[in-house]
Amino acid sequence: MYKLIFVAALVWWHTAVAAQSVFNKLYTNDTSQIFFTAARQLNETTYLAFGSSGNSKYGYIGFWLLNQAGNITNFHLLNTSFEGHSLSGRGQLLQLSDSVFIATFDAKNSNPNYAYDVMVIKFDISGNILLKKTYEKIGLQLVYEIIPTNDKGFLIVGGTQLVNEISYMYALKIDSIGGFVWENTYSLSNYGNSAAMSVVPAVGGDGYILAGYGYHKDKDYQAYLVKINHNGEKLEYKDFGGSEANGAGLLTVYQNLYFLIYGVHKAKQYYPVISLIDTAFNLVG
Repeated sequence: MYKLIFVAALVWWHTAVAAQSVFNKLYTNDTSQIFFTAARQLNETTYLAFGSSGNSKYGYIGFWLLNQAGNITNFHLLNTSFEGHSLSGRGQLLQLSDSVFIATFDAKNSNPNYAYDVMVIKFDISGNILLKKTYEKIGLQLVYEIIPTNDKGFLIVGGTQLVNEISYMYALKIDSIGGFVWENTYSLSNYGNSAAMSVVPAVGGDGYILAGYGYHKDKDYQAYLVKINHNGEKLEYKDFGGSEANGAGLLTVYQNLYFLIYGVHKAKQYYPVISLIDTAFNLVG
């Protein structure tokens, strides 16, 4: 039975034309599952796809180099299964220089309960491993974003959940060599799940802004922004979206405003919403 993986690459042109599809390919492997969790365009002719592969007996992580037509030109094995872990799940890739990358992802551990740990691996374009760490925690950790911090460390965000409990937004701070600095969870309500999908440095440099989703007892699921300080302490938060079910995704900074993309559910249809939000978490325009 063939296991399938689908990769679509888009180049976004800042012109009056719509986004142009560069390639859209289907990859197959007849022995194991393959997951591309993140990708970066290295130059005009080369893409790097980071991911994992494995079956019931073993797993590994690595990266694939693709040409401009989407054909695989090379593969670099980074590591076989971390002890007790199955390497598949969500992940994100951050390019630190022309030749150095750091990736974070969640992987199922050997706990008989539903449990995933946070993993980080730093590597160069030749496949040399510069750093690898596993951050174990009871329960389920989901990883969605990693960003660099001013102290040359990294901030990782996602969600965390214990068995038979609701999930919470989660942040993990590590230093430049992968050492643990702090972690924290953020409860938005006692009525439903929440998770952070994206994070940016706060305008003004006094912390970070997490974007994600959470449950509001009067409004169903909402898009949320949460501000934390450099020690991971929650300072303020606000929901967006109204009475419809919503989910926050992408967050960036635009002219000292927060540019937030989230979804709205109306009449059994989902629609994207793009909002500009000021530093006091008020909608602009």
